[in-house]
Amino acid sequence: MQRIYDKLNEMLENHQIGASGVVIEGDPALCPTGTKFLVNDAGELLAGNLNKNVLNSLQEDLLMSMRSKKPMTLTVAGGLKIFLNPLYPPTRLLILGGGHIALPLVKLGRLMDFQVTVVDDRPSFANPVRFGEADEVICESFETVFPRVCIDQNTYVVIVTRGHRYDQLCVEAVLNTPVQPAYIGMIGSRRKVAAIMDALKENGTPEELLNKVYAPIGLDIGAQTPEEIALSILAEIIMVEHYGKSNGLGTQARGKKSNG
Repeated sequence: MQRIYDKLNEMLENHQIGASGVVIEGDPALCPTGTKFLVNDAGELLAGNLNKNVLNSLQEDLLMSMRSKKPMTLTVAGGLKIFLNPLYPPTRLLILGGGHIALPLVKLGRLMDFQVTVVDDRPSFANPVRFGEADEVICESFETVFPRVCIDQNTYVVIVTRGHRYDQLCVEAVLNTPVQPAYIGMIGSRRKVAAIMDALKENGTPEELLNKVYAPIGLDIGAQTPEEIALSILAEIIMVEHYGKSNGLGTQARGKKSNG
């Protein structure tokens, strides 16, 4: 039993996705009532004594529970009734750049129940007074901040810095993190986006990684004001969260991207 709790704590500390389960109506010869288990995001057993055949029969439901992020109770072969509880780290919105678009983006992110972090290297922009609704505000250089922000597969990254240099730096840093985030979006005109992508490609960034970046960022809603632009960005993030891809401005700009 202790092994399950130790492994569960390890998963939570490392922001890993998985699921826990308990047999609520069991079979003494197969899986007694009260049997507990823990699986990773691939449905592989990490801890517990779940029968192998039962685990195999649960695979589709395990993955469905993790995708939906909703607990479920099901009955499997042999009459076993099992409760599944998906384990997800907090859904995080990481905003790189504390300018005028970041302000409404923080408000909308909190409204949509994201855990919001803002990063900027200027104290006048990156401070809790300016971003009172953010969960975390970090004033640090974009060159050094990435080990601190802990990007994981449940992180949505929005790059809205004040210039080409920092946008390019942030895109490259995010693409080189050990775990790829759920979403990477960069603001900018098509000309600016093309210039940054060409520079990154010349620096050796593989095209398959560059194709993960949504740039220009957001859905095409004719956005003009900072509030409208923030809304288009959050709309694209929600589309990616639910459908795994977006048909937004970045897709139109390159005409070939597929994130499905």
